[in-house]
Amino acid sequence: MKVLLIAAALLLAAAPAARAQDGAYVPSVLFSTSALDATRDVREDRTDRRPAAQKARPASLAYATPSAALKAQTVQGYVNRLRAKNPAASQAVAANLGPGKHDYGQIYRGIVQGTGLREHDAADNLAAFLVLGWMIVNDVPQVSGLPAGAPQGVRAQFAPKLAANAQLAAPGAAAQLGEEMKLLFVVVQGGWQSALKENTLPAYRQGVAALFQNQYGLDFAKVKLTAQGFVKK
Repeated sequence: MKVLLIAAALLLAAAPAARAQDGAYVPSVLFSTSALDATRDVREDRTDRRPAAQKARPASLAYATPSAALKAQTVQGYVNRLRAKNPAASQAVAANLGPGKHDYGQIYRGIVQGTGLREHDAADNLAAFLVLGWMIVNDVPQVSGLPAGAPQGVRAQFAPKLAANAQLAAPGAAAQLGEEMKLLFVVVQGGWQSALKENTLPAYRQGVAALFQNQYGLDFAKVKLTAQGFVKK
């Protein structure tokens, strides 16, 4: 899906559509506020370094298999946000990932298989997205290059903040957030693959680094990934 590179580049400017002013699109707001809160622990180097297996598992953020309607809504919400800034990118996402096209959930499932992260859990989906960002910025092309237990460590690191968000307790909220994370994951990963093929990887890595640093306060060049999640180098 070469055309996704356009959308992925635009993601760097538009993805978390952003912040609290966009109350009409709750998942983006939840992700922005929850991730900012959670990443504060990483920035201030006060994370819980116990192995993930020793940490108390937070309230479940698992959700049922999403309906076709929810998936279509997830794609359309993203397409609508893109349209104002780049109609071509918006059309590209709709053409590739809209109803009857490529299933972003199936693509996501194939990529994260074997990481230990579950498909239908908002905390796992968030962890997958963050790990992907770290891999791109730090030029780690394969999951096999990650420290053992790292994806689960990231989940354990961020899940308590998500579980503590009262808005996520609303019916369907975890599913909305989880599906958005999966869609963003697929778009960014697709852009990464296109950048590799087109020899534009340095610029793409810089763009992804800017996305996570500017939107979520995570400087992936200054943190390492461990079985306990992200820690300062």
